[in-house]
Amino acid sequence: MLDQLQSRLATYYASHNGERRQISIGPLVALTGGWASSLYTFTLQSPDLDGADAVTLVLKTYATTARGQEHAGVCALDRERKAP
Repeated sequence: MLDQLQSRLATYYASHNGERRQISIGPLVALTGGWASSLYTFTLQSPDLDGADAVTLVLKTYATTARGQEHAGVCALDRERKAP
């Protein structure tokens, strides 16, 4: 499953990479413990990241069920509402 997520992330970043920079996605690591659920960290690496070797990011996944899609939609609306 993590290999599929990593592949999809690479495809996503490649499709949103208007400048065609070389981008690689580091391995996904599941966050565990506490309330963490379906959370993963990964590194985004590019020679064009202004001197930084890599950026560590967090990915939250949602179930493909109606409930999961509803939750993802509510979270997206909340982010939009909080955006400046």
